[in-house]
Amino acid sequence: MSKIPAVTLVTAIASFLGGGFAGSVFTWYMNRPDVTILTYNIATTPFGSSEAVSVVPNLRIQIGNENINSLYTHTIDLSVPKGPFVEQTDFAIIFPTGTRVFGTQTVAPTSVQGINCSTISDGLKCHIGPLTAQTNKAFRVIVANDHAEPPRVELAAKNLELLSNQEYLNKGRMPLWLQIIGLGCSGLLGFFLPELVRRLSKRKAIGASVP
Repeated sequence: MSKIPAVTLVTAIASFLGGGFAGSVFTWYMNRPDVTILTYNIATTPFGSSEAVSVVPNLRIQIGNENINSLYTHTIDLSVPKGPFVEQTDFAIIFPTGTRVFGTQTVAPTSVQGINCSTISDGLKCHIGPLTAQTNKAFRVIVANDHAEPPRVELAAKNLELLSNQEYLNKGRMPLWLQIIGLGCSGLLGFFLPELVRRLSKRKAIGASVP
């Protein structure tokens, strides 16, 4: 270490942290293209599951004159936590194979926003809009069916990213690769800086002792 000139140390640190690889990666990360994030959460409530029927004698659920063995409601909430304004988009709610749907209901966040769903072969196709992060309430779809497994939510749209609430929370943390780069930079500083300070202090002391 003693053979490395102080100027070389300063140049190496400045090049790596400023205009080098780490600086370029950090600049890209902070200025990457901004997309609108659409998050969703699914809550399932059983009303007449097989477990409840086995516990409560003579429990029956009827729709009209038909006895229903199992009844569940799935509430899908979608909201926009961040991103630019989007006029409208479509998404799909996909049910497990063989699911029987008894009814659906939709709720828009505000009176100036809308949501409409239509039946497709394996679920629902829904049209929503406008999308804005300025609204705190969520678009809501409530589905009553005979299947306990929650449906899937799918989206294919430009400049929109669909994430579950948990995925969004995880994504809000700094990526692992960027954390590694940060630790590397800290390690380099911890390795070079004490030596640099020692050398500069020694040089200053020598200069002060020269008559």
